[in-house]
Amino acid sequence: MREVIADELVVGVKVAERIDALALIEMAPEVFLRTTTSWSEPKVAFRMAAIDDGHLVELVTEAWRIQAPKYLRREFDGVGPPDAPRR
Repeated sequence: MREVIADELVVGVKVAERIDALALIEMAPEVFLRTTTSWSEPKVAFRMAAIDDGHLVELVTEAWRIQAPKYLRREFDGVGPPDAPRR
């Protein structure tokens, strides 16, 4: 892992469950690192140069959703605040 991080841009994002990280690693072992540091678990680390744009957007969006407050997730989803008038 240290050699990869020393030579490449590697990014880590939060995942909902450790099983999600394991699934990503199994799906694309050339993109996702098998091991990471123990801080901020669960998370998955990936090689920026190896990930396609669509998957990057999905990973970052989901990582944000995991940590974002509910009111921001509702706004992002277009639902709006809970006291907003319904149409």
